[in-house]
Amino acid sequence: MRTGIPMRPKLHPLPLALLIAFACQSPLATADTDTNKATAAPIAAAGTSASKAASTAADSTSVPTPTLGSVVVSASALSLGVLEMSTPVSVLSGDQLVQDRAASLGETLSREPGIRSTHFGAGASRPIIRGMDGPRVKVLSDGAEVMDASTVSPDHAVAIEPMLSEQIEVLRGPSALAYGGGAIGGVVNVLDRKIPTAIPARGVEGSVELRANTAARETAGAFEVTAGAGNFAIHAEGLTRDASDYRVGHGWSEGRRVDGSDNKTESTSLGLSWIGDRGWLGLAYTHQRNEYGLPGHGHDLEDCHTHGDHLHCGTHGD
Repeated sequence: MRTGIPMRPKLHPLPLALLIAFACQSPLATADTDTNKATAAPIAAAGTSASKAASTAADSTSVPTPTLGSVVVSASALSLGVLEMSTPVSVLSGDQLVQDRAASLGETLSREPGIRSTHFGAGASRPIIRGMDGPRVKVLSDGAEVMDASTVSPDHAVAIEPMLSEQIEVLRGPSALAYGGGAIGGVVNVLDRKIPTAIPARGVEGSVELRANTAARETAGAFEVTAGAGNFAIHAEGLTRDASDYRVGHGWSEGRRVDGSDNKTESTSLGLSWIGDRGWLGLAYTHQRNEYGLPGHGHDLEDCHTHGDHLHCGTHGD
């Protein structure tokens, strides 16, 4: 017979530790969660109060945003002074233009560098730029091409009066090609005041110019007047010139004067325009009459025509 001692269950340290840990975890987690909730509530409330206070302060010190007006920028290759142009250009205006004015456009520009003029008497003269003339030199009036017979026939007068011009611009080189492929010599743009672009400050303004010379016993006079009220302006101008055959020095076989060098010109213009805050719209009518002679030109061969390899004059019955 055996006698034994009753056995007690043996507890291992590791399971015991785990059991204690799991038993204590739930209350601690619950306490931590409640603490976080209790802590987060005051923080959120404080943040909301701070945002409302900042928004109220910003509203009380806010300044209305300024509104800027529109800015219109425009540019033009013409109607600029010589200092504002980067292309090879000559600009005649002001006192210089008054001193250089002559009876024709070619003679007016003949003193500029690289420019000469054709000469078919006192009334017909076109500019020659860098050795090129005719259709290779385009003549414009306020940016619009002048359509006259002088382009193809140099003994015809240019339909522009220098005495009534305000500014003359000459473009040379590649910049002239902007006005057509044929303008390889250059472009001459003549600006005038035929169409008013502004209301006179005093309501009415004008000018008078008188000229005279003894070589051709020439007398010339020009006037212009502009008046305006409200949004409308009217401009009127006129010119008359009377020049006889010009006198030459000794040695001329025909005498002291050159036959056919006389020149008589009459020009009148009337313009009307509406002028607003953002621009203007106008029109003008010009009537010009030129009567001039051509030195050395005769009418003896007017009835002659080519007949084979010779010149035949008169009718075929002669």
